[in-house]
Formats: sequence, C-alpha cells, structure tokens
Amino acid sequence: MQFLRSLVVRLVSGGIFLAAVNAQADDDDETAKHDVRVLAHGQADPWGVATDGAYVYWTNFSATGGVVRVPRHGGKPQVIAASAKPARLAVDAKYVYWTATEDGNVMRAPVTGGATKVLARGQKRPARIAIDATSVYWTTENGGTVMKAPLEGGHATELVNDQLMPGGITVSGGYVYWGTILGGRIKKISVKGGEITTLAADQALPQDIAVDATHVYWANMIGGVKKVPIDGGHVVTLAAWQGTPRGLAIDDTHVFWANQSGGKVMKVAKSGGRIRTIAHGQKKPFGVAVDGSRVFWAANGDGNVMSASK
Repeated sequence: MQFLRSLVVRLVSGGIFLAAVNAQADDDDETAKHDVRVLAHGQADPWGVATDGAYVYWTNFSATGGVVRVPRHGGKPQVIAASAKPARLAVDAKYVYWTATEDGNVMRAPVTGGATKVLARGQKRPARIAIDATSVYWTTENGGTVMKAPLEGGHATELVNDQLMPGGITVSGGYVYWGTILGGRIKKISVKGGEITTLAADQALPQDIAVDATHVYWANMIGGVKKVPIDGGHVVTLAAWQGTPRGLAIDDTHVFWANQSGGKVMKVAKSGGRIRTIAHGQKKPFGVAVDGSRVFWAANGDGNVMSASK
C-alpha cells in the first residue's frame, strides 16, 4: 500500500498526468466578474478549506502547522489550534474537526480556539474527514479503512476495511460515501455499517467527493469531474481533463473545483454545460469550499487563502 501511494505521488509530481488538456473548448474565462480576493497570505502550506458562512477555516500542512480561520471577507487570521501536518477539516456550529496525518490522530477544537481534543488515535494516515449531527467520519489512506467515532469522542468504529487507498469522503441521508484512489471506485455504506454498494467503477484516481439529494459528485485526477445517481447508474462527465483537480464542493446548482496544474478555480452546472473559470493564475490551488455567495480555496503554491464570488 505504501509503495503504491508513493508511486502515485511520484507520478503526479513528475507531471505524468499533467499532459492532459487543462481546458476544454467551451471553457469560459469570467474571472473579471468574480471579485477575486486574498483573505490571508504567508500561510505555511495551506491545504484543506472549510467554511461555516461566517469564517473560512484552513489547515497549514506543515510540521509546525495548525488550524486557522479568518472572517469570510478578510481580516486578521486566528490560529485555532497547533497540529503537526493537519490535512483536511470539517466544521459545525461549535467545533472544527481535522485529521492530523503526522500523529495519526483525529482532532477537534472550539471554532473560537481553545483546548484541543483527540477523538481517535493511532490511525494510519487519516486523510479526508466528514461530519453529521452525531459522528465524525474519516478515511485512512495507508490503513485502507473508513472509520467513525462520536463527535464527543469515544470508541472508533471501523465501518469498512481492505480498501485501496480510500480518499474523499462525505456523509448524507444516513449514508457514508467515499472513493478509492487506487481502486477507482465510488462506494457507499449505511452509517450503521452493513453492505457496501459500489456506485461507479473504473474511475481514474478519484479524489474529493460531495453529495446532494440525487447525485454523488467527484473529481478524477485523470478524466475530470463526474457524477452518478446516489443509488448507482450511468456515470456522467461534467468536465473532462481538469489538470489534477484537488478539492471539490457543491451548492444547490453548481460544482466547484480547483484545477491544480492549470492554476484555475472552476465551476460547472450540476446538469452539465459550459465550464466557467472563476479564477486563473493561482499557484497550486487546493481545497475548495463554498457558502451562499462565495467560493474559497487555498493557493498552496504561494501560501494564500483566496476568495471569489460564485
């Protein structure tokens, strides 16, 4: 597993996948309309991004990193918690939750800052994370598992094992959805456990994932942005060849993602159609989040946290 993961990292960083066309013929650059702003600069490897509608939260994925927030329209960044190599995060009304890859922990802290709490220890490279009203869920890239624990902490439950590098994860309507990066599948399981349903197969390194009432959406490192009905069926390509997309979010009408190698932040209607460019010239855009009017992302290559109107 570790060898395969290292191979994937080397291939991506070496540019093997970057030969794909980064923009389709119907890509429509509308950046002048989108009020692109820098919310924070000088961050140490900003990575995962989330928002609660009032603040934007992100992780600084460095050995001396942490979880940081800033008001959604900008201001002075506030360090919520120190953490070694924090990766992805999720937020609710009271707490911010994150995976700490260096220590193998799943953590939480109050959104205003304060004492941190370890919700689960000894995880094998915990990666993406999701929450619902009662539980926190995460994938372990090196452990091959999908995990669950109470929001207040306690016993961690293994929902699924023996997955080929599980990556993106989301939860909705009593089901957990995830993708297997090396397995190339999109799957779901009840939050109570049970039978696994494969919704899509033969995907090329699926990354981040989102779900609404009817469809699951994800980004493939090869092959672009896809969707499939929540009970399985025909896979639809919404945007092809998106240059190592890293980060995906949805609202009521659109799918948003970061085209990392192309330095763009993009969107397309959930029903398909013309692909729009929200921002270009970004240095390694990464995690993506949205609220009612704006889209947020981390420009990992220059240490900026960014914002634009949708």
